[in-house]
Amino acid sequence: MSFELFSLRNIVVLPFVISAAYASEECWRAEGFASLDAFQQQQRDWSRENIPLPAPWNIVAAYQIYKTEQADVRKSFRNDKQMHCYMGCRIAQDVNFVTAQWAAWKKEERDLNDCNSETHFETLDYQVTVIGAHYAVTAKTKEDCRDPCIQNF
Repeated sequence: MSFELFSLRNIVVLPFVISAAYASEECWRAEGFASLDAFQQQQRDWSRENIPLPAPWNIVAAYQIYKTEQADVRKSFRNDKQMHCYMGCRIAQDVNFVTAQWAAWKKEERDLNDCNSETHFETLDYQVTVIGAHYAVTAKTKEDCRDPCIQNF
């Protein structure tokens, strides 16, 4: 399973690829859906989420946090949910909540549309990342982000 929160390349390229994914039988099968209709319905539902777009410099700042901490995160946590939680907290801690929420949404949008069987769309990943972003309200250090994520996930 790949844990790439988002990348600048995907922010620019993915919108142009999504329309091709809508019609691709290989894509909906790779994404684990039972039918093209179910896949397209999930794409429509996810695109209707009303997630505010953060300022571009905040997206860049979030990406830098992700790239800086990515290797340590993979080694430090037992599971995917702990990683999502921690990155949500760290992005909200150093940037803001809106950016962390958007990054969580964008990561799952990418997973839904990347036609890659190694990644998978999961609304719970989004929800856990947002829970982590809420932990940032009281987090003063990285450990303050890490500890509740390990304890709760």
